[in-house]
Amino acid sequence: MVYYRWIDATDLTSKCFFPRASQRKRDFFFSMIQRTCKEQLNGHGMGRHKKEEVYSIAKKDLQTLSDYLDVKPFVMGQEPTVVDATVFGLLAQFVWQDKGSPQNAAIHKDFKNLLGYCERMKERFWSDWDDAIAFRKKFHTEA
Repeated sequence: MVYYRWIDATDLTSKCFFPRASQRKRDFFFSMIQRTCKEQLNGHGMGRHKKEEVYSIAKKDLQTLSDYLDVKPFVMGQEPTVVDATVFGLLAQFVWQDKGSPQNAAIHKDFKNLLGYCERMKERFWSDWDDAIAFRKKFHTEA
């Protein structure tokens, strides 16, 4: 996620995080944050891989999670736990936020059970999801 947003999809991320900034300010602030992200990615090892390797590792992680979840409704079984809150928080970004990412494509193409899992979590805990998203979009365009 960090790699996709701050290293790969830079133009999209820059516009998303700094929508009202001038191009000059956007470039300045984005480059500062990107530098920090690169250092952190490098520090924990992911930044030392080539782009294709990063996405291959991510796809293997999604495969492992998909295999573990299999047909269970939630990660630990029939009822959601704290683990589900964490897993959903990460997967939801791939499913609904990073629509151009390789992870989004993989989930929609190869890991449909993860997509179903996200929908179950959303329906169970965020029945007002669509209204909240619409309000957030409206708030950001008017502010």
